[in-house]
Amino acid sequence: MNKLDSRAKSSAISLPEVVQRTVLSSKTVSTRLTPEEMDEVEQAAKRDGVLRAEWMREVLLRAARKQADPPLELLLEEMIATQDVLFNYLVESARSSAANGQINPDTVLEMIQIADRKKAKNASRMIQDRQTQSVARKAVR
Repeated sequence: MNKLDSRAKSSAISLPEVVQRTVLSSKTVSTRLTPEEMDEVEQAAKRDGVLRAEWMREVLLRAARKQADPPLELLLEEMIATQDVLFNYLVESARSSAANGQINPDTVLEMIQIADRKKAKNASRMIQDRQTQSVARKAVR
């Protein structure tokens, strides 16, 4: 049994997948690690049941492809819309109380529709602002 066979059997990746990935992946990325860092990487790969190279490839690609996770962005959109509706409702409630009246249900529906229309744009702007601030802070260091 050669080294490739024994590694493939000891990991979660089968030999055909290893061979296929080798054929499809023709570029190399190189970096230097301290012995302690290398131990951490090897332990993480072992923990996940994959070869070290495969673990590093997955981590690098996941980080490279990461922007804002769609589920996180969606959650942010909903939170912003809820905040907008609540704020506008409180303002309208205060106005209605001052005029000794009640809030018109159509006004509440309109608040919700406006918040729904603006939530994606507001969330995207918030994410971009946060990324810009992060880049600016790194540039100052």
